Amino acid sequence: SHWVMEISDFVIIDGVVLNQEYGYESVFEWHAINDKPFYFFQDGPHYGISYAGQILPVHYEAIKHGLCCGYAVDNPRISQHDARFFALKDGKWMYVILTFQE
Repeated sequence: SHWVMEISDFVIIDGVVLNQEYGYESVFEWHAINDKPFYFFQDGPHYGISYAGQILPVHYEAIKHGLCCGYAVDNPRISQHDARFFALKDGKWMYVILTFQE
């Protein structure tokens, strides 16, 4: 009964722009994981994750996303129960796998 649209690091849900609602510079990769909302966001110099209406206690310097062509393999992969992505933390790139229990 809801609609979601994502355009150029902006997410709109039922006419509400999440970027404006929460003051984020960017919001991207909105998905439903275990039927709960999941997305990445940029808040100043930090990147974070929201799941099920909660901000997870993890922060990154960057999260690869929106890449084209050969680099697209580095974009986040989201499934029904997990999220996989490349993130920069303490100056090092890492591959992160988050699995969410129901």
